[in-house]
Amino acid sequence: MKLYVNGSPKLENGNSNYFLNKIKDKEKIKCVYRDRFSDILKDIKKVDTIILCFPLYVDGPTCKIIEFMEYILSNKIDISNKKIYTIINCGFWEAKHNRTASLIIENFAKKNKAKYMGSFNIGAGEIVGKCEKFWLYKLISIPFLIKIKKFKECIDNGNEIILETTIRPMTKRLYVFMANINWKRQMIRNGCYK
Repeated sequence: MKLYVNGSPKLENGNSNYFLNKIKDKEKIKCVYRDRFSDILKDIKKVDTIILCFPLYVDGPTCKIIEFMEYILSNKIDISNKKIYTIINCGFWEAKHNRTASLIIENFAKKNKAKYMGSFNIGAGEIVGKCEKFWLYKLISIPFLIKIKKFKECIDNGNEIILETTIRPMTKRLYVFMANINWKRQMIRNGCYK
């Protein structure tokens, strides 16, 4: 049995939920920004695998994921021998920016005698998360779809894996150009830009 933990403040509307829905089985996704930690961990003895999914915030996990880990530590919740995987997405084009957050989760797992099994680091996650809405995004998200299928297979088989992906064949220059257009739209919509 698996525990899927959504660490995005956007809950069901965020890309973290989209990514978890791509790999989850029948289990329900738990949201650290909505559900109480005690409720999330109520069935922790029944699960053998924990999948944490969150956006990258200042080179690390979101504050609620950190609080969630602190809750486990302070309440001495036994997660020894549990397998822990992460899916981390960032707004940068390069997925390598997620590596520090992966190391944070890996250190947490080691401290609690859990088995850190690996991560799926996603660059340009906000575009990948919209890939089913626009035909162009579907095209550039093909590498993501192939890799997330491989990631799910590794989770199901209990194998270690580290994957990184970004949108292809889009170039970094085109991505930055499109991101700047989107930022300006958001600033105008929020009254921050004239």
